[in-house]
Amino acid sequence: MFLRNRIRVLRSRDDRGSALITVIAITAVVAIVTTTMVATVTFASGTSAEARGEVQAQATAEDAIDSMLSQMSTYSYGTEGSFPCSMGYQEITSAGSAEATVTLRYRSQGSSALVCPVPSSLEIVEAEMTAVSTVDVPTANGMRTATKTVKQRLTVDDSPETGSLFDYGVFSNGDLTITNDFKVNGGGVHTNGSFACSVAGTIVGPVTAVKNVSLTNSCQTKDIRAGGTFECSSGPTVTGDVTAAGTGTTSITNSCTISGSLTAAGPISVSTTTPRVGGNLISSGSSITFGNTGKIVTGYGRAGTTIKASDGGSLSSIFTGGSTQGSPSAAPSVPESQTMPAITWADLTPTGTTVKSFKSWLQENAVRNGAPDWTDPYKGTTCTADRANYSLNGDLISPDVATVMDARDCAVTLQGSGGPLTITLKNDLTIVAKSLSTNNGVRVSSVKAGTDAKLRIIVPLAAGVATCSAAATSSGDIAFANSVLFDSNVDTMLYTNGTISLTNDTTIDGSVYGCKTNVSVRTTITYKDMTPPGMPSPNSGHYTWDEVARYNLYPGS
Repeated sequence: MFLRNRIRVLRSRDDRGSALITVIAITAVVAIVTTTMVATVTFASGTSAEARGEVQAQATAEDAIDSMLSQMSTYSYGTEGSFPCSMGYQEITSAGSAEATVTLRYRSQGSSALVCPVPSSLEIVEAEMTAVSTVDVPTANGMRTATKTVKQRLTVDDSPETGSLFDYGVFSNGDLTITNDFKVNGGGVHTNGSFACSVAGTIVGPVTAVKNVSLTNSCQTKDIRAGGTFECSSGPTVTGDVTAAGTGTTSITNSCTISGSLTAAGPISVSTTTPRVGGNLISSGSSITFGNTGKIVTGYGRAGTTIKASDGGSLSSIFTGGSTQGSPSAAPSVPESQTMPAITWADLTPTGTTVKSFKSWLQENAVRNGAPDWTDPYKGTTCTADRANYSLNGDLISPDVATVMDARDCAVTLQGSGGPLTITLKNDLTIVAKSLSTNNGVRVSSVKAGTDAKLRIIVPLAAGVATCSAAATSSGDIAFANSVLFDSNVDTMLYTNGTISLTNDTTIDGSVYGCKTNVSVRTTITYKDMTPPGMPSPNSGHYTWDEVARYNLYPGS
């Protein structure tokens, strides 16, 4: 009996030992598997971080090249000695900071070597850019540096780009305010003052203003460059980028939508959750402040000082691409003030031009229309063209050949009566006047064969006087009011160093150039180049570059 119990005890102890060995073995296997998994995850995480770093470095090198290409489009002939030899570039994203340096070399005419700098006034025929980008990447083994190098080769186009003397849809030397269904299609808008758009204005093209830009109430534009601040409220839409070079506060609020990026030199204030920025939001030298937290910026945020939400919300819920504070960057540049081209009487009357007195033209039409012989148009003593029976007694027909009508000594008035005054163009017509105004409806039609007829209404500049100077702005005004209609086969130019006023249903294919401009109430301008004959477009004076090849350089190459 005792022997059997002893055997049972020994067997029980043997079973406990076997179980312990099994547990130890399983624990060891689990530990090995866990260690392997941790090592695998750590390796994969490090590899992923390095891969992201290399992608960012590649993208930054490419972006640095593109940025330099944009700058090179401003290179002017005769200034070759000032061409840069290097440029720094930086990008901040949620993945970290990427730094790039672009070095440049140029080959001048008659030389076989690429060098930098080059002697002044030696025309360049070839250029080469090399961008080296680095990104510091945190890995399991500490910080690693991802580096990418991209080279771009360029040649100079032997036929430098030329531009038009009159390449804006609307040019205003002073402030420009548009309202009530004002629209510009193409050409864009430039003002040497401030630009303000309210109540459904539309600019299908870029807007440049040497001073401030303000958009309200459903205005729409493309790219905007402001030398001052930018304000956007109550539903405007910008389909491109916005830059504001002023140090004052740039403000966006109440459903302002910017498809591209907004970059300002000064502080940026976002006061509601409804604005949307499709690109990046950058204050190069100051702060960004949000009144409320919301999904506002699709890209990243960057501020020279601070970024904060006054409601205490997380910045990560505002910026999809992350944000960086205390990171100053280059401020946007102020748009250059543009000089309005001068048009004088001599510019409009080169050798071979047909010139006719405006008064005699009215007289011919009054006689043709059967006007009473006591009327001023019949007597050839007036510059007022009134459709009434006590004046022209009908409409106007232009000469068969392109003609310049000389009304420099009088103020021209075009006036409807019992219906719009119709001017039928048989060929191109230029009216050179002391001033010009319309009233009670004017319609311009064309029967010119083959191409659109061109109507130019010009208050010329006195010879030797600078455009938009104090002496120039005493020039007469051009005022269109109460329905001025141009048929689709008529192209029109308005030009004066005085004031251009457009209101109440004016539609123009062409361009508008004035030292002062007032526009409102259903005005549409579709840009066409209307440079007068005898005023050839000048060479732009800038280098034009052809991209020959872009490729990556690898270590040892």
